Amino acid sequence: MRQVLQAGESIESPDRQGGVYFGAATPSSLKINKPNATPENKLKRGGARPGHKGHGRKNFSAKESDETILLDGPPPPCACGGVWEPGLWTEHCVEERIPERRFRRFFLKRVCSCSKCGRHEELATPGVIPGGLYGNALVAHALSEHYLHGLSAGAVSRRENINQGTLFSLAHRSAKLLGPSFERLRAILRTCLVLHADETSWRNDGSKAYAWLFANSSIAVFLFRATRGSVVPKELFGKDPLELNLVTDRYASYNKLPVWRQYCYVHLLRDLKEIEADFQDDMEVAAFTAALKPLLSEAIGLRGQGLSLQDYLTEAAKIQSIIMDAVGRDANHPAIQGFQNIFREHPDRLFQWVKSPDIPADNNFAERNLRPTVIARKLSFGSQSDKGMRTREVLMCFLHTARLRGLDPEAALKNALDILSRDPTADVLHLFGFKSECQEQPSAAA
Repeated sequence: MRQVLQAGESIESPDRQGGVYFGAATPSSLKINKPNATPENKLKRGGARPGHKGHGRKNFSAKESDETILLDGPPPPCACGGVWEPGLWTEHCVEERIPERRFRRFFLKRVCSCSKCGRHEELATPGVIPGGLYGNALVAHALSEHYLHGLSAGAVSRRENINQGTLFSLAHRSAKLLGPSFERLRAILRTCLVLHADETSWRNDGSKAYAWLFANSSIAVFLFRATRGSVVPKELFGKDPLELNLVTDRYASYNKLPVWRQYCYVHLLRDLKEIEADFQDDMEVAAFTAALKPLLSEAIGLRGQGLSLQDYLTEAAKIQSIIMDAVGRDANHPAIQGFQNIFREHPDRLFQWVKSPDIPADNNFAERNLRPTVIARKLSFGSQSDKGMRTREVLMCFLHTARLRGLDPEAALKNALDILSRDPTADVLHLFGFKSECQEQPSAAA
């Protein structure tokens, strides 16, 4: 049934469920009146946790510098009128940037002919896709700015003095070259021990579409599709059972995959807080949420305590037992019963984190790594065609995977294009540290 806002009624009218359309999950873009910070939050201060040594400023020696400059002159005259006397030397390390310089290369190539068959041949131009006007370094930089750092295509076009249509043509051509390696990367993804998954809305030529992310600390695969249905993760994981733990929210499209599931405890905590806010005067609800919230928080933070494997397994089993005891008690309130049913009906999707510290109890990794895609959607308004979505998923996959593996994404893309310019059938995954799709086991840690 369509609902129309009445005069003076906002989207956050208390007459609507949870005070907003999506309750605690309402995005900030849909909140008209944002509440002030609570007194507790005002007392919080940013920075590292107490006891953290911090990263500090990293200086370098004269041998490690690219240039050493001696400043041997006196400072401005002293206010007292005295004369400066030279003393000991002191050091000051400075990081500086040299503006990039774009230059033109003119290649003059001799064409040779075969004395036997008469075929003509010439040397391939290095560092450029055959027949291309723009070198691979320039192409990699422009594509990284748009598909990794989120600059709009118009901004990149103006910065690099490249026609916007030409920019997308370069992107399509690069994605086509990287296509076979992208398919091998998807196969490697299925060998992981742990993956995080999440999805968000996208736009494609003005129509609704979705961006999917499957990632851990070593690999990231993006899929852009016109649907949010289960066909998308099924396309990626296939039908054969996998020894893979997939950390997600409770979205139903992940339910029938041949993998182990781990529900995100942060989402469960948010649901508890929403129940608490909806029934503030109910003593049973207050007692239930007060008992369960600290347990869920403790489960989330357990893997970050630096425990040995045996200590972790012991403590995790203890927390699981207490949680199951709390959700197994009889309750009269329907909201409590509904929350308890999540644990009663799907215990296999709630305690994979108990088996290993490599399996997190939260999906924050996917949430954080999908946020730049949300920002890109707001800046560029999505894609303009199915081909554009395909190009985006291939390039984002390579650039984000390179970043996760500690590489320079722009340099990695440039090196891959250099190899594929000479041999379009080459496998460039070795540039990212992958051995082969049957040997590689990407890191589970997230």
